[in-house]
Amino acid sequence: KTDLFEKLRILRLKIATEENVPAYVVFGDASLKDMEAKKPITPEEFAQVLGVGEAKLKKYADVFLREIKKYIESVESKIPTHEQSYALFEQGLSPAEIADKRGLSENTIYGHFLKMKKQGVAIDLNDFITPDEVTQIKEAQKALPEVDGLRPYFDYFEEQMPYWKIKFGLYLISEL
Repeated sequence: KTDLFEKLRILRLKIATEENVPAYVVFGDASLKDMEAKKPITPEEFAQVLGVGEAKLKKYADVFLREIKKYIESVESKIPTHEQSYALFEQGLSPAEIADKRGLSENTIYGHFLKMKKQGVAIDLNDFITPDEVTQIKEAQKALPEVDGLRPYFDYFEEQMPYWKIKFGLYLISEL
């Protein structure tokens, strides 16, 4: 698989050939390297690339942005979904923002965090659940002997505690 720079060079050559101009007239290598480094996905971000003025922004932004987006998607599709969610969390996004950005439920995002924790990543689940909630789940455990699955807990809490929080609590209790 060729890297992004190579893909951008091929695209530049195709455009240059169509326009019957030397490749550097479309963009110099320095511009392509800057695109590779910045990976712009919006026209505003593309405008920040070295060598992109108003004319080149209007003329080339769409086609180059499409190529960059295609590349990013092909690379990201190789990263497990729970790792993609955690990477966004490490960039400072909240679980709600990650869910929105990725088109997933918040419950799924918290499930991704738990999976990362089980894989040994230093994520503190106590940042998402209070000691009081863990105690409530511990009490529910005593009141619900030999339950199968999470539904009995969800019902026990009269549907007021989300599934993800029950999972976090049960995990934290099991680690004590």
